[in-house]
Parts: sequence; structure tokens; C-alpha cells
Amino acid sequence: MENYKKIIYELNELPVGYVSEKIISGNKYYYYQENHGSKVSSKYIKKEDKDALIGQIERRREIEKELKAIEDSIRPLKTPSKRAYALTGDLMMRDVPVAGFEEGKLLWRDEDKCPLLIKRTGDVASFLRSRAIDRDRAHSRALKRFLGIREDDDAFVSLHSYGACITDNYWFRPKGSKIKYEDISFTSDIYSDLALKGDVSFIPRSPKFTPELTLGGSYEKCWKLIDGRWYLYKKGNDKEIYSEIFCAGFAKMLGIPSAVYEFADGFIRTENFASELNLEPVSSIAGDDDRYENVFESLLSLSEDLAKDYLRLVIFDFIVNNVDRHNENCGIMRNNKSGKIISLAPNYDNNMALLSAVSNLVFNEKRDGHLNYLKKFIEGSVKAKELLAKISLPRLSRDDIKGLCMIIPFNEDAEAVTSYVYKRYEYIKRYMETIQEREMK
Repeated sequence: MENYKKIIYELNELPVGYVSEKIISGNKYYYYQENHGSKVSSKYIKKEDKDALIGQIERRREIEKELKAIEDSIRPLKTPSKRAYALTGDLMMRDVPVAGFEEGKLLWRDEDKCPLLIKRTGDVASFLRSRAIDRDRAHSRALKRFLGIREDDDAFVSLHSYGACITDNYWFRPKGSKIKYEDISFTSDIYSDLALKGDVSFIPRSPKFTPELTLGGSYEKCWKLIDGRWYLYKKGNDKEIYSEIFCAGFAKMLGIPSAVYEFADGFIRTENFASELNLEPVSSIAGDDDRYENVFESLLSLSEDLAKDYLRLVIFDFIVNNVDRHNENCGIMRNNKSGKIISLAPNYDNNMALLSAVSNLVFNEKRDGHLNYLKKFIEGSVKAKELLAKISLPRLSRDDIKGLCMIIPFNEDAEAVTSYVYKRYEYIKRYMETIQEREMK
């Protein structure tokens, strides 16, 4: 994409016309001419400027060939087949069928390998919709407009990319199709700037295959391919970006696996942490009900380790006051060949925590709604208390937290952030120790 941009930038600076020669009274005169529909504009040029101008015109022709070669190398976007529209075909894990459908009706499934959402609901349309770009994002509407996509049903929007996405290897193959995973895997981020910024300066002449159609979430975002690796870029204000970077660093201090976030080109970005595994959202097993008790019990039904790691995550969420932990930004990692559940996904998507969540960084334990909600869940679950008693937080100091604040490239009040987070950390640490004492009796 970067090379594509450079070519476009250079192309825009080069002349689009041609040089003509006229002989008047035995003398040669040169003119720069451009076609404008049925009209031709003409401008006299000096003889000494002619060769340089011709060189620029020849360079433009070379660049146009380079541009065509790049665009031809990117898979074209195709309208889904009739069988795809009818949801007749196989859901694939790479090149292995894991579920079959006839007009949306589940015919069979591989219990070990198929997506968790299919195991729970058997509904391929819901699975495809869960992977579609958020229709309410302004730039998603522009993207679909430039791609010529008119479908109202998000399931069919995602089918323009065969339902494939960057964070797993599932996709939908229509019945009778011979295509393979390598035929539909993504190799270009050509629409990244349109999806992220609404920038239409680099739109190819014909619609191209893109992972942006299966990138969900309400914030403007995109996938960028950098040195062969996919990075998720997301828009945010200073407080949101600060919170994202802080929370990722703080999770690491607590020993909680986390995506790594950094500030880049005015946006927040993180490398795809699911390049070797399949990431599936918790909504696949728990639906839209993101109450702690529902998610905890859903994870517990799969694995005690998953439920225990979820407790670690909600404790972390309390400390940084992440009130936006929903079932799409909490996930499960699975082996992308066997389907075996590996772990809870690393912590990600904390831009609505900390500075984004409160205007006044003051912790009042008696009036803190997040604390009351967390304690109500823990006190109401025998299993949650049992597992929480097995979890301990590392000893952190104010200086540890302040040190994290100082390396974030935004001018926020490090003392206020440190005090707020440290007080919440100290409170929950004492609470967890109290739970441990109770469970030992």
C-alpha cells in the first residue's frame, strides 16, 4: 500500500497531456496539449523546456504501467454467487469443511473444529453478520459505496470477502466452488486509508478484495499490512489513546496477557495477535448478555482455567475502571487446525477505560458503581469466590505505576492517574486477600 501511495502521489504531480510540434514560417514551435472531452487545451512551451516536459510525460506512462501491475496483482472483488446468497455451501477452516448448509439450514458440523457460534446456534447467517463491518461507521458506508456493495443484510456484505477475516481462518465456500483458502486470503490493504480516514485519494480503478468488509466495531479502524504483518489501526482522541496504551502496559505489570498498543501516525495501533491461532469473541458462547455471571458461567462450562482468567480480567477492569468490557472485546483463542481451546484471548480494546470513563479521577469506594457491581457478582457465586481465592496480584508500588505514565507520549496528569489506579489496586488487593482468608477457613 505504501508503494501504491507513492506512485499515486507522483502521478498526481505529473502532466497528463502530450507535446505537439507545429512549423510556422519554417520555424518549429512546441505546445503542451490536454484533451478535455471534445475540447483540447493548448499552451506554448519554450524549446528549452520541451525535453524536460517530455521526460515527465514518459515518466507518467511508466508509472501508469506500474500502477496497473499493482492493481492487477490484487484479487478483484466479486459479487457473491447465487449459492452464496442462498447460504448453501460449507463453512471452512482453511481448506477443511467444518459445517455444511443448505439454504442456511445446518446439515452437519464438526463439533471439534467448527466456530463456537455455529456450535451454539447452528445459524450461519448470524455467524456471517457477526463478522461484517459496522454499518454505522461513516467510512464503512463510503467503503461500501466505492466497492459498489448494495446489500442491506450484513451477512451478504461479509460474503463479498467470503466471510473471511484477519483474526481467524474460517470462511464460507459456496456449493460447487473449487476455490481454496490461498485464493481468498488477504494480501493487500489498499482500502486502509478509506476505512480509517475516509481518504479517497488512493482508490483503485476497479473494486478489490479487502479485509475491511469483515472488520467490526464502532470506531473508525482498518487493517494495515506492514512488512508482511497485519496491524489494526484505530481512531481515538488523546484520552482514549492514552487509556489504551496505559491499560496494555498495566495489564502486563499484573501478569495478564495483553495486546501491545502504540501511538503511530496519529492513531492507536496493535499487531494482530491471532496470526497463529483463531480468535473467537465470547459472544460466540455467551450471546449478547455481558453480565459477569453469564460470561463467567459460559466460560466455566468450557474450562475452569478460562473462568479463572476471566476473573483476572474483570479484576483488572475494575482497577483501570474499564466499564466497556462486552462480549465482542473479550475472546477465546483456539488452535487453527484442531479447534482445541487454548486460552482466554489477551486483553484488548481498553480505549473506553480510565481517562475516557471518568472526568474526575477520584475513587470513592462507597459510591463506586463498578466496585458494587463486581462485588455483587463475586459474593453471589460460590465458584467465583473459590477461584478468586487462588488468584493473587503482584506487589506494585506507586512508582511502578507512575513510571508507566511517564513513558506514554501524552500530556496527562501522571500524579492523578497514578493515585487513582493505585488506590483501586490497593482496595481490590485487600478485598481479594479477605476472600482468600474466608475460603481457607
